[in-house]
Amino acid sequence: MALAKGLDSLARRTKSASYATYAVMVCAVLMAGPELLQVFGIVRLDREGSAFVVLVYSLASLAFVFSLLISIALVCRWIYQAHANLRAAGIETEFTPGWAVGWFFVPIANLVMPFKVMRELWNCSHMIAIQYGGEGDGEIKTWWGCYLASGFLGWASQPSGNSGSSFDNLLTLSITLLAFTSAWYLQKIMREVSEGQRNQMNASAIFS
Repeated sequence: MALAKGLDSLARRTKSASYATYAVMVCAVLMAGPELLQVFGIVRLDREGSAFVVLVYSLASLAFVFSLLISIALVCRWIYQAHANLRAAGIETEFTPGWAVGWFFVPIANLVMPFKVMRELWNCSHMIAIQYGGEGDGEIKTWWGCYLASGFLGWASQPSGNSGSSFDNLLTLSITLLAFTSAWYLQKIMREVSEGQRNQMNASAIFS
């Protein structure tokens, strides 16, 4: 009974977290458009640029940050519930539900541990041994790689949205596209984990 409620809760959290990641992707697309035009020198995103274009880009950037913060909160709730379901199903995991979320906020360790958390979550939800990987292993690597790359480039370049050199403009666009790709794979992983847990429960051979 507890597991059934947990799976229902996970389905709801998957939907809300997916909506949040979709919002991140939409905002990223709205940002990427002007950034691409800036790369080709068609528009400028500083004070010398078109007031309308700058306004649209500024609003999209603010919406991106807002939707990103919301998605972080909702995805953390999703991760906690997904790991709690594994425990409720009697599946032994390396990470507790609390630490599955907590590792995302531990400096330096959060460069590696969240990847391990999500790989364990995907594999255990599909009853695949960690050492053998699985169909989702490539997706998780892509998600985490894009996430780290966008964060690192953003930290290294400190983009301000102002028109600078061609390299700076291309770098800003790259960060946005990496963020979009990361969000895309994340929502895909969440849906697959939720479906995997639901299917394994219905099979009854696993969640017994």
